[in-house]
Amino acid sequence: MKGCSPYDVPITASLPDSNFNASSVLSASFNEPYMAKLWGNSEWCPATASLGAEYFQVDFSRPFRVCAVDTQGHHTLSTWFVSSFNITYSLNESTWFTAQQNETNGVSILLMRPGDMGIFLGNSDGNTVVRNKLSGNWSFVARFLRLIPLTWNAWPCLRMEVFGRELPAIDVRFPRNKTVLEGEQFTLRCLLLGNKNNFNVTWMKKSGNERSFPVAGQNLTVNATRLDTGAYICEVTNGVEAILSPIAYVTVWCKYPPSFIDLKNQTKEIVEGVKMSLQCNVTAANPEPNITWYSATGNDTVLSNAVHLTFSNISRSNSGNYFCVAENGIGPKLTSGMITLNVQCKFIDFLLKCIYSTKEIFIFSSDSPSLDTNFPHDESAVEGENVTMNCVVKESNPEPNITWVKLSDRAKVFPSGVSLSLRSVSKDDEGEYRCLAENGIGEQMMSRIAYLSMEGQLS
Repeated sequence: MKGCSPYDVPITASLPDSNFNASSVLSASFNEPYMAKLWGNSEWCPATASLGAEYFQVDFSRPFRVCAVDTQGHHTLSTWFVSSFNITYSLNESTWFTAQQNETNGVSILLMRPGDMGIFLGNSDGNTVVRNKLSGNWSFVARFLRLIPLTWNAWPCLRMEVFGRELPAIDVRFPRNKTVLEGEQFTLRCLLLGNKNNFNVTWMKKSGNERSFPVAGQNLTVNATRLDTGAYICEVTNGVEAILSPIAYVTVWCKYPPSFIDLKNQTKEIVEGVKMSLQCNVTAANPEPNITWYSATGNDTVLSNAVHLTFSNISRSNSGNYFCVAENGIGPKLTSGMITLNVQCKFIDFLLKCIYSTKEIFIFSSDSPSLDTNFPHDESAVEGENVTMNCVVKESNPEPNITWVKLSDRAKVFPSGVSLSLRSVSKDDEGEYRCLAENGIGEQMMSRIAYLSMEGQLS
C-alpha cells in the first residue's frame, strides 16, 4: 500500500481545539467542532440540515498521508447520524480536491451510480464505528480535510477520527525567479517542516543540462555558471515514497564587456545647416555599458553620455575629430576609431566669400538608411534565457526609426530600437526575425533574416 499500513496513527485525537472548524453549529454548548472526537460525549451538529451547505473541517497543522476515516453518530440520540458524505482535502486551504475510495464496506462498486466513487458510506446508528479506508492509490496527502454530509437520519451529527502517516512539509527557501551573476555562489534550501528522520534529499535541475545533486543535508550550494540557469526542485524520499518540492527558478547572468561593431577610422563630408547624428555602435554587454563621446581636442572635451552624438544644425565650427568610449567595468575601456567631420558651406551664389568645392560631397541629410547586411545574427537559446539581436545602421540622416518584426507573427509588436531584447524566451519565440529602418528619405530598408532556434524546454 502506498504509504499506509496497520500502524498508521490517529491524527486528530491530540490536536488543539483551535484546529477544528465548521460551517455552523447547532449548539455552542454541545456541538462545537472540537467536541466531535471518536467515542466522545459530544458531537458536531450543524445549525441546518441543508444538502451540501454544511461541512466539518480539521487542520492537521502539517501534511499527513491520510489512510482512513472513522465516523460515529450522536452519542445519545441513536437516530441522529450521517449515512453518506464527501471528503475534500487541501494543502493550502485554497485549492481543494475530492477524495475517492476503493473499499465501500461491502457495497459492490457495480451497484453504485456513476460518480459515486467520491461518496463515502457513513453510519446506520449513533455508536457503531464505520471505517472508510483510503489505501493504495486512493490515499492522499493533505493538511486540511473537510467532511461534507450528503445524507443523514434525523439530523446530520457526527464524531470522527482520521488515521494516517506524518510526512515532511517541503518548501524551497530561496527567492523565486532569483538572478545571480556568473561566479557568485547561491544556496537552495529544501526545508522539511515535519518529521525529519530517515529522509534522503536529492536536488534536481529540470531544464537545460538536466542533472541531479545528491546532498548531505538539505542545502544545495552552487558556484554559478551560465549553465546553471534553470528550474530546481528537491526530492525527499523515505524508502516508501518520494515528495517533490515546489519549483525554484534560478537565472544566471553572465558579465561580459562590450565590443565595437566598427572600429575603423572614418571621414564624413557634410553640408552645413543640416541635422546629423553619429552612433557609437557597440554589441550588447552585461552590465549595460556607459557611452561617452569626445571631441579630439588637446583635453578631449566630453560632448555626450549617450549612444548618439547629435548636431541639430551643423556648422563649419563642428568640423573636427570625434570618438566614443564604452565601458561597463568588465575589462578595459574600449575606444572607437576616429570619425573626422568635414563640414562644407552651402553653395548659394558666386558672391559668397565661402568658396564652393566642386568635388563630390556626401550630403548626409538626404540619404535613406543603409544597414549592415551581416546583422542581425542567428541565435540559439535554451528556454528561460535572454536573447538580444542587433540591427546595425551604417549610414542614415536623419536618424532612422528602427522596428522589429517576427515574420510568422507580424501582429506582434516589439519596442523600437537598434537592439531587440527577448526576456526569458520560450518555444513560442522561435522563428524568423528582421529589423526595418526608415527615416522619411527613400524607401524602408530591411535587414537580413535572423533565425532564433530553441535548444531545450522546461520539463
